[in-house]
Amino acid sequence: MRIPVTLALIMATAAIGGVQSQPTFRADVNLLVVSAVVRDAGDKLVRGLTRDDFELREDGQPVNIATFAEASTDARTSLDDGRFVVLLLDDYSTHPQFTSRIKAVANGFVDRMGPKDVMSVVMLNGGRSVTTQRPSEVRAAINHSQGYGKAFVSPANPARHAMENISSLAAQLAGVPHRRKVIVCIGPAATFNPATHVSGNQGEAGVAMRETARANVTTYVIDPLGLTEKNALSTRAIDDNVARNRGVQEKGEGFRLYQDGFAFESGGFAFANTNDYASPIDQVWEESGNYYLLGYEPARRDNRRHSIEVRLKKANLTVRARRTRG
Repeated sequence: MRIPVTLALIMATAAIGGVQSQPTFRADVNLLVVSAVVRDAGDKLVRGLTRDDFELREDGQPVNIATFAEASTDARTSLDDGRFVVLLLDDYSTHPQFTSRIKAVANGFVDRMGPKDVMSVVMLNGGRSVTTQRPSEVRAAINHSQGYGKAFVSPANPARHAMENISSLAAQLAGVPHRRKVIVCIGPAATFNPATHVSGNQGEAGVAMRETARANVTTYVIDPLGLTEKNALSTRAIDDNVARNRGVQEKGEGFRLYQDGFAFESGGFAFANTNDYASPIDQVWEESGNYYLLGYEPARRDNRRHSIEVRLKKANLTVRARRTRG
């Protein structure tokens, strides 16, 4: 498999590593770092928590939180560095009719870039990639992307290909210390958010889960296929006006809450069966800029699946963080 983004990511890692400040967070190669996002009952982000407000468990057993830090990349006086966002665009399995929507979603992230943020544009099918802090260069790379063109038959196993690419990207991002690292997959949820408990997905998805855990990478999925209508013969995309006029309420074929999928297990989220893309972009950007870092030493270092549970001692607060490591 071609890995066309290696040089770009390594160059970016070297470039930003010497110029950006980091949260106060003790580096230790033996620690596994988990990013946690906390919200209140009104779904607002919660800041100002301390190490004592958290509990951490692996495989059901309490573990010591060895290192802790709060980061807010959007604070004007913050010394924390910005986000590192990789936009993984699907030019491999999504029909070309959705290419313009994929580009529009990707450009929505560029609209939110600040001076500290670094963004990569990677095509799932290989080819040109860019890693930069310049919004104009990110837009140029996005607009250069194409649909899969002549190959109008979807690949046999796009989910496997997607997991292999995520593994490769996460392995490269491991060299970026303590920066909020996010991979935003813009493509079908079925491709980028496979159910990790299904036996056929455990191989590639297991490796991807292990690599994203080691690098503290969170994965989000934004499905460009939009709202779908299911009938006896087919499932097809429809716009919001048609949905309202027909009273469509049933979710499209293959839709689920995605809470057993790869993105959720990595601490992220999958947004599907919606024509509202501004809200998911806002949520990803907000969560990637305001979070807590918890470091602990795993009891076992192996390639088996281990559960991770982050808990809060305060009532009426919810936390989302990585749920498993490979």
